[in-house]
Amino acid sequence: ATMDAIDVCPSRLERAKLKVKALLAQRGGARTAVYAYAGSTHLVLPLTDDAKLLQTFVDALQTRIMPVAGKDTALAHETISADLAKEDTPGTIVFLTDGVESGATAAFKAQVDSGRSQPLVLGFGTAQGGPVRADGDGFVQDAGGAQRFARLDVDAPKRLQQDAGVPVATVTPGSDDD
Repeated sequence: ATMDAIDVCPSRLERAKLKVKALLAQRGGARTAVYAYAGSTHLVLPLTDDAKLLQTFVDALQTRIMPVAGKDTALAHETISADLAKEDTPGTIVFLTDGVESGATAAFKAQVDSGRSQPLVLGFGTAQGGPVRADGDGFVQDAGGAQRFARLDVDAPKRLQQDAGVPVATVTPGSDDD
C-alpha cells in the first residue's frame, strides 16, 4: 500500500509505471517479464518481447490487487530468480520498490555471488514521505485517525549496495537519469 504514497508525483506506483515504460523503450524489444509483489509474489506476465503487451499489463497494476499485504522482497527475489534460472540466458532483475527490508540482503548477495543474473534496485519515495492514497478518494488513516505517511528509508538502499553489492538508485522525478 505504501506504493500509493504521493511524495513522488502522481504516486510512487504511477511513477514506477512510467519508469517501466522508459526502460522498455531502452531495451529495444528484449524479452521482459513482469512480477508484482507485496507479502506474496505473482507472475503478471511471462517473458515476452512484446513491449505493448508488457505496457498493458503494467498499466493495469494496482496495489489493491495484491492478496497479501506487507513486503517480502526476499520471497520476490527467490521466486523471480528460480524462474530466471530456467532460462538459457542470464538476465537482470530490476526491483522497482519503495524499500528493501534488511532480511532480503542475503538473497540479493547470493544472487550477486552466483553470477547468474544481476539484481538492481530502483527506489521510489522521499525521506520526507507523503500520505498514502486510499482506494477511491481520500487517504489511509491509522488506528488513531491520523493520515498514514510512508517515508523512504534512504539509508536502506545504501546498506543493500554496500552489504550485497547490488546497484541501487533512487528515482529522479521528471528525468530518466536514474
